[in-house]
Amino acid sequence: MVVGAESLNRIYPGGEDPDTSKPYVMFGGTPYAHVMIPIG
Repeated sequence: MVVGAESLNRIYPGGEDPDTSKPYVMFGGTPYAHVMIPIG
């Protein structure tokens, strides 16, 4: 998880049904926005 990186929040997709096999933005457009990076 990457928190506080506005530039990354603009690069990666988000939305209500993201592809969780790739990095995606969770809670986009809010003060809690962060990039989730799957591992495994």
